Amino acid sequence: MSEFINQANLIKESTKNNPELSKNLAKEALENETKEGLDVSPEKIQKKTIEDIKKEIEMYRVNIKKGETKDELGHYNEALVLENEAKLREAEKELIEIEKEEKNKEKVKELEAQIKDHRESIKEAEKNFDEKSVLDNEDELRKKEQEILKVKEGMSDISEKNEKEEIEKIREEIKAEFDENFSLNYEEENELKTEKKKIKKESRFKKFLNFWK
Repeated sequence: MSEFINQANLIKESTKNNPELSKNLAKEALENETKEGLDVSPEKIQKKTIEDIKKEIEMYRVNIKKGETKDELGHYNEALVLENEAKLREAEKELIEIEKEEKNKEKVKELEAQIKDHRESIKEAEKNFDEKSVLDNEDELRKKEQEILKVKEGMSDISEKNEKEEIEKIREEIKAEFDENFSLNYEEENELKTEKKKIKKESRFKKFLNFWK
């Protein structure tokens, strides 16, 4: 992503005396990057850790305090406060979602271990012709399988939501870089909509695959 932005800045700098040329080059660069993935595929999107987000939250809080402190002229920095308050809200929301996702992962591991135990118990009971034990463990096995399915569905929903938000952020960055040079036409808007549908379809397919892992 940073490489693309650098390329964009070079285009703008080298063509600032020719806005039309700048517009065409910018548009071509965006189209090429989009075709090549634009680093928005789930595999390429860099995931933040809980520690990363906590550091960001602390930084935003420090900046808010700075903005709320009077300078030498006795003025507050209202713009700094508002900007960092908005970022703080987003970061806190992101932290809640990631912590929830981590808890779900732990829950999945726990349920998978329980399912494995029940399957082993069923095999052992079948060897000993213990029908009651077989039935009891089969019943528990079904319950755990249903529970793990619900947890995985919840994880997929969170993951899909985060992917979409990250993709939109990247697209907004790119559009902002060339905001003065070009805007997407009707055909390009349709291409973006088609790509969003494709991303949604891929997320559903991943959800299906996760269930059978």
